[in-house]
Amino acid sequence: MVASCTRSTGPSWRSSAGSWPRTDGRSLARAEGYAPKGYVFALVRSGEPGDAQVLRDYLERYLPHHGLRTDQSYVMGGLLYLDDRLGTDFASDLLTPGGLWERWATAPGWPPEDRWRTKAEVTAWCDFAATYDR
Repeated sequence: MVASCTRSTGPSWRSSAGSWPRTDGRSLARAEGYAPKGYVFALVRSGEPGDAQVLRDYLERYLPHHGLRTDQSYVMGGLLYLDDRLGTDFASDLLTPGGLWERWATAPGWPPEDRWRTKAEVTAWCDFAATYDR
């Protein structure tokens, strides 16, 4: 499993470290296994408004599919992290009561998703990586 995880997240990790070409929403949507988390990490480490837009576009496309459970919670965590960091508001209308996030996160037949847990996890990834930026 470790080799599989490393192989699938390697390019996205290198992107976040600045040694790989930038990623975009197409990479995030095509990613398999653990790779979407790596692409989220790469986008939040880049930290530009355009990166937040990529995450938002992904959520707008995939949140309406309640049975599709890939890494939407990590994408939302990354978007919330970027909104805090950039002082933007990309996630707000996705989070309205009865909105796309709430309907997806509480869909019948699935355990509820906690966006604050995944935001905390994304924050921890970035804090860890920042220790190597010094």
